[in-house]
Amino acid sequence: MKVKVNLGCGKNAIEGWINIDNSPKVILSKYPLLRWILFKLKIISKEVYEGIWSRNIIWHDVRKGLPFETESVEVVYRSHLLEHLTRDEAKVLCFEVFRS
Repeated sequence: MKVKVNLGCGKNAIEGWINIDNSPKVILSKYPLLRWILFKLKIISKEVYEGIWSRNIIWHDVRKGLPFETESVEVVYRSHLLEHLTRDEAKVLCFEVFRS
């Protein structure tokens, strides 16, 4: 069965899709105690502390390739992602998307 993938999803996780983002906030959302400790130590801001991200987001750097078998992905959505990459990184990602 082919999957649907939302790359660089930010807080916008789509139900039924594989949502991927590289933000450290993805990790913090999975560890509320760590988030609280970092907030109390003034390492993260109140905005970051209170900004809850969906737990169904996978933390992954797309510049290192996509974690999918060849031709295993049906749809890739990547709104507001390419502008965060260099031209070469974006080009490689586009080839990787078509591989998947």
